[in-house]
Amino acid sequence: MSHLFHGLLINLIRRSDCQSIRPPTPEEATDDLEDDWRTWCEAEQKKRLAFLCFMWDTQHAVLFCQSLCMSAFELRSNMPCDQAIWEADSAETWHQLRQKQPMTPLFLSCLKMYLHPDAATIPKNLNALSRSLLLHGLMSVAWDMQRRDQTSLGVIESNPLGNWQARLAASYSAWHADYTTFCASYLSSLPSSTLFLAKEFHVCRTATLALYHAAHILLHTPFLDLQIYAGSRHILGRPVARHDYARSQRVVKKWVAENTEEAGKAVWHAAALVSEGVEVLDGDLSCSDISGGRLWHHPWAVYLGTLVVWGVWYARPSPPPPSGNQLPQHLQHLDDEDEIIWDPAAEMKTLLGAILVAQPEKLLEPGREGVFAGGMGKRGTNGLAAVVSKCLSKVRWAVVHDGMMVLRGLVQWRLVGGSGGL
Repeated sequence: MSHLFHGLLINLIRRSDCQSIRPPTPEEATDDLEDDWRTWCEAEQKKRLAFLCFMWDTQHAVLFCQSLCMSAFELRSNMPCDQAIWEADSAETWHQLRQKQPMTPLFLSCLKMYLHPDAATIPKNLNALSRSLLLHGLMSVAWDMQRRDQTSLGVIESNPLGNWQARLAASYSAWHADYTTFCASYLSSLPSSTLFLAKEFHVCRTATLALYHAAHILLHTPFLDLQIYAGSRHILGRPVARHDYARSQRVVKKWVAENTEEAGKAVWHAAALVSEGVEVLDGDLSCSDISGGRLWHHPWAVYLGTLVVWGVWYARPSPPPPSGNQLPQHLQHLDDEDEIIWDPAAEMKTLLGAILVAQPEKLLEPGREGVFAGGMGKRGTNGLAAVVSKCLSKVRWAVVHDGMMVLRGLVQWRLVGGSGGL
């Protein structure tokens, strides 16, 4: 039902002035302070409504391979104001705070700065919401470029951004460097890490960084084919047939074999996403924050990352065996397929830890099979699927439940010991 009304909501936003409205400046003030405050509040509300719908639409399109209804370049407003001004409880407080804060820059101006990270410096006074908006703006541009490649039919041979995947990856990394600095500065300004604000900010940062890693993964990953390859029975509401599986298997194996650098980067970001994501889903945030909607996309992003790590290990070209068909001495104990996994979580952490200390672009280079070698990769991916499927079973959301069932189908349950258990 939500999907049916999504396009209607975006069209209503587009028919209003929410996408282009700019709150009145101090120079436009009248003699009625109370009226000025209410006029400003209404304009700021409209602006934020358009921005939040844009964020929702971008997540809907990028994470679930749906159609994008709203382009980043439709948003002509300036960034959201500082949170203290937004939460002012009187016209006088609002007026005093507003005098101290500079005018927020235009959303499109900052987005263009990130699209050319070597040519411009992003303003330092952006708040958490504005920085999250810019990440969604970059994700929206990436989606536009991907659809442009898919629909050009060979008629358009050159892309205005050149190698747009590399360009967007650099923009994502520049955004992440700025966001990391911002988070450290904000947390250090709080008097105690146990404050309510610190906990609130941790939830916001967790959700935002999950999207950051997912954005990197989806730059290069054929995610729909990866889901089919893993055994998903329905994709975009359509049942998966045998010929769909055969085609997706070829696509995923070709992707891993011919794009080792990009696939390696996707695996690294997937490992970072899952490593933190499992802690969140198993921790205190799982009940209040996920069910409350503030981390609603997080379980799906963890599912996405899990499939990438699993899929790359199973789709990678098999490395040639060492001379004499013997594994190196330090790996011989890993080749026993019948070895029982007594602790799936430990196997998962070993695999993810090995990925995270490696250089992303060299993870899948020939001769560097150590991370995914022999039984280590097999036990690690088995433990990964087992642990994440258990975590996702706690989430009451139909699409995540479907993902959980896919992951359960990947687990070789005979290798999971009772004491390590699910």
